[in-house]
Amino acid sequence: MKRPTILIVEDEALVGLALAEKFEDSGYGVMGPFASVEETLQAVTASRPDAALLDMNLGYGDTSEPIAEWLASADIPFAFLTGYSELKPSKEWLKTKPFLSKPVDPDRAVAEAERLLTPIA
Repeated sequence: MKRPTILIVEDEALVGLALAEKFEDSGYGVMGPFASVEETLQAVTASRPDAALLDMNLGYGDTSEPIAEWLASADIPFAFLTGYSELKPSKEWLKTKPFLSKPVDPDRAVAEAERLLTPIA
C-alpha cells in the first residue's frame, strides 16, 4: 500500500524540517517543506500530495491562499498553520478550513493529517 504523502508549506525552516521529520518517522511521504507559493505550486503540479499543512503567512506579505485554492480545486484536504489565535484569510470560504495554532506540536500535526485523510462516513 502506498504511503500517504503530506505537503508541508512553512517559511520557518526549523519548524518545517521538524514537521517533515515527524511525518517521515510516522510513515508518511513528505513533499517539502516549501517556503513560497511559487515553489509549492510547481511541486504540486508535478506530484500530487494526499493532504497538506499550510502556514498561512509566508513572509514578504505572501499568504498560502493561492496554494489552498489549488488544493481545493484538486479535492486535496488541507489545514492551515497560524501564529494567530484565529484564522484571518481574505476569502470567506477559507475560514471554514481547520487550523492549528503555532507553535505546532508535531504529534498534533500528524493527528490532524490523519483526520484530513480519513474519509467522512
